[in-house]
Amino acid sequence: MGLGSGSTINCDTVAGQTIAYARCSALFSVVTKKSAAIRNARWWAVDPSDDARQVAGRTEELNRWKHPNDFQTIEDFTAMIEAFKDIYGKAYILRWEPVGVPTAYELYVIPNPLVQEVTTSEFTGFRPDPQIDYYMVSINDYQIRVDRDQMFVVRDSAYNPNIFGASQSRLSALQNAVNPFVSSFEAQNELIINRGALGIISLNSEDFRTSVLPENKEDREQAQAALRRYGVMKGQYKYIVTGLKAAFVQISANMKDMNLTEVQRNAKKEIADAYQVPYVLIDTEGTTYANLTAAEVKLYNDAIKPDAERISEVLNAAHGFDGFRIVPYFDHLSIFQEAKRLYADSLTAAVTAASNAIASGLITEQQGKNIIANILE
Repeated sequence: MGLGSGSTINCDTVAGQTIAYARCSALFSVVTKKSAAIRNARWWAVDPSDDARQVAGRTEELNRWKHPNDFQTIEDFTAMIEAFKDIYGKAYILRWEPVGVPTAYELYVIPNPLVQEVTTSEFTGFRPDPQIDYYMVSINDYQIRVDRDQMFVVRDSAYNPNIFGASQSRLSALQNAVNPFVSSFEAQNELIINRGALGIISLNSEDFRTSVLPENKEDREQAQAALRRYGVMKGQYKYIVTGLKAAFVQISANMKDMNLTEVQRNAKKEIADAYQVPYVLIDTEGTTYANLTAAEVKLYNDAIKPDAERISEVLNAAHGFDGFRIVPYFDHLSIFQEAKRLYADSLTAAVTAASNAIASGLITEQQGKNIIANILE
């Protein structure tokens, strides 16, 4: 289930992955960052053999692409796919066809906790998840059987080594980062807000420095009831009452000594790295604009563009487009416009330097051409 021994989150299960997303703010930040980034994709129709050659006259198909159902735009749709893929390792897309009108289909992202993969024991070939026969979607008290060819799956690039072509959640490998992160925040919350137990009060202490609380059961209950009603201690057992002969012992804990901040930082870095999100985008303290711009470029090149291309492949199949395909592009974003400007400036400087070197006889014309060719590669 979602929780293992004690309060440990079991990140190998769908239930545990759901809990991790809800309780681990670092994971929530990383997934949200990627989902927000992929919303910036723009889409165009291209020739299947050449993504650089745009195909005209596909206005109707592009409009359908931009509105996969009556409730969502393509931006909301792809952000939802990205989030579920990152949390669970795969995202389910249902092609819903009205009876008798298959051309009036709509596409819906089905939350993973609502989907059950019904498997068979027969080997059906070298394909992703070959043992899956069909899917059962449970919505409230309703169960809907979905044939395999009506459910399209966007798979993460983290693969399950035990199943042909199957993906697994990256959280499976992050259990030892997620749980310390969540636990450290729970401990921090207890220390700051609730403070935990403050001390032990003995009913039978012979130490004159120790106050003696009422010894009978009724008076003890009244004393503890008063403690529970008092100020910030409301609802908390701030003092532990015992019948042992012991002096008052104060209980304290120091957050600095517990090193909670370092635990959180290390866990956050590990989670961000696993999802290919530069850490400076999650914790911007001490960073500069230049660092953030470079990190944004790296995020898009390493994670968002490949994810968007993976999503577009599945959506093209779900729509059943033929003779063309719709692909994402991000060149319109300011971070890439700035990168192009810097590249052009550096190229101009290199050409000027090479020309001056050739004119002064420091290098040959061919050597100058080789320098420029290396920059253009």
